[in-house]
Amino acid sequence: MQTLHVAVDESTRSLQGIALGELLHRQWGGTMTLISVVASPEQADKRRAALVAALDRQELGSHRESLEIVTGDAAEVLAGLASDPGKGLLCMTSHGRRPAPELLLGSVAAETVRRAGAW
Repeated sequence: MQTLHVAVDESTRSLQGIALGELLHRQWGGTMTLISVVASPEQADKRRAALVAALDRQELGSHRESLEIVTGDAAEVLAGLASDPGKGLLCMTSHGRRPAPELLLGSVAAETVRRAGAW
């Protein structure tokens, strides 16, 4: 049985990815988890609390039990999931920034794809 990992943070855009994850999960089967990456262990409790509150506000509280907080570089952790078929599938959203803002602000989604070699 495979796992569908849906990458989330507290942003509205990221939480919208849960709906896509649910569609994929219904078609694909397996299990679905929400994964959120923080830079340091000290940030884990704050991120979990923020995500639980956001999930409850958007009536997605049923996903609280599948929420996993991981420490590390977000693009590296997510690329590790995306590049190893044995770990399942990765579902994530993007802000869809144009090149100039992406150059200034960066893009975890774009960096994840580059590191995973999944394109």
